[in-house]
Amino acid sequence: MLQRIAIIVIVALVFSVLAAPALGGWYLSRHHDRYAKRMAIPGVLELGPTSIRRGWFRSESLITLVPADRFCRQPPCPPIRLNSVIHHGPLPFTAPGTLSGFLKLARGIVVTTVDYAPILSAFDFSEPVQPLQVSSHIGLDGEVTTEIDMPAMLQEMQGDPISGRLRTDRLTGSLHVPGDRSSVSADMAVPRVKWVGNESGQFDLINLALSASGEGRRGTLIDQQQLEFDSLQIASRKGDALAMQDVAFEVERLPTEPGLVSADVNLRVSQLESRGEQYGPAVLDGRLSNIDIATVNALQREWRALRREQRASATQGADTTETLAGMAMQRIHLAQFLRHSPEIRINRLLLATGQGDVSGELHLRVAPAAADSADSEAATGLTALINRLIGDGELRLPVPLVRQLVGFVQARRSQVGSLPPSRDDVDDRLQRWEEQGLLQPVESENAYLMELALRDGVLSVNGTPRDHWSDLAEEFSQSPR
Repeated sequence: MLQRIAIIVIVALVFSVLAAPALGGWYLSRHHDRYAKRMAIPGVLELGPTSIRRGWFRSESLITLVPADRFCRQPPCPPIRLNSVIHHGPLPFTAPGTLSGFLKLARGIVVTTVDYAPILSAFDFSEPVQPLQVSSHIGLDGEVTTEIDMPAMLQEMQGDPISGRLRTDRLTGSLHVPGDRSSVSADMAVPRVKWVGNESGQFDLINLALSASGEGRRGTLIDQQQLEFDSLQIASRKGDALAMQDVAFEVERLPTEPGLVSADVNLRVSQLESRGEQYGPAVLDGRLSNIDIATVNALQREWRALRREQRASATQGADTTETLAGMAMQRIHLAQFLRHSPEIRINRLLLATGQGDVSGELHLRVAPAAADSADSEAATGLTALINRLIGDGELRLPVPLVRQLVGFVQARRSQVGSLPPSRDDVDDRLQRWEEQGLLQPVESENAYLMELALRDGVLSVNGTPRDHWSDLAEEFSQSPR
């Protein structure tokens, strides 16, 4: 009896070490193309050539992903190559870290090298660009745990028009998918990314963290996304500078019809600094509903193709041709985009300034077109779009800030050599706007209130209809002199 048991154990071990890995390799190679197709992201990454060479204990895979044209200065974009070694289970002893791989049962362990250097071919680097390393453990129940690692980098980079020194700390990340595919979660972190131009310009990002998650049998990474960082400093060649502290941005996708995107958007910024002025905190809470992303992407692709054609031809009148063609493309796609009545909500807007708080809210939507004219040219033109807009909004501005903005705008519009607007000029302008109902004083808050309403192409400000939008814009922009 003991001999029989021993034989069974030996057979089981032989199967686990020799036969099972071959079956595991056959299983993984069988589903290789299906997994490769999941890596494609419409409008972002397209799937290129793929191949797999199956072995007994491990297999080798090649997947190429081609970025969309908008990510490259000279399309088509060069491909990103993913070279993978698939170590077969249930005892993937050929995987790196043999002991841990041998003791942990798995369908397989996949070690992937992501060569992204081709998309940086426009630049010359002082050292070879190190690839991204991705290691995935596929459990017997189908659970996938992935670790991502990219080594730190300090490079001198040369290119047109960007050249300078690039420093990135070690990038790490992870991805987890349970065996039942009920959800997915991912995160990535990099302590610092800094670029300093040889002549001028600087970019310094500290403690960047990204996370994404999705739920449901068809969970996707775009259900919920979060971006956070401690600080960001940007300085341009012209000397302009922007600094932000403690930034958190979150997008949560909402259930909607197939092909459409609805999402809640939240932004928090602890402090901003620009042109020597400090602001903050800043808060934005909003919602986008019924956005036809496919139509937006199609319009962007056609517009970029048109721009490339015009630059290549460099013929006289190219700008006019581009404008006319762009208007035609927008008209073609506008009907499809408006068909689902897109909607924008800003539930809360807050910006603290040295002169007081700016706050506001906005609700803007496109009413459905009449059934008998939904596809007609008249229903998709700019005039028809304005007439279908339904909007309500409110904006509160501190009086000192309004005075500062009026003085700044009017000074820029004054004739060369003339004196800037005086305090009396600004007072007269504000008093006239108050009399016209464009600004409603809120004495208790030392602020101005603007209540906006849009119906049937007519914009009302503080309850007063403004039939001619162009006249209203002119009123705000003309010089007081």
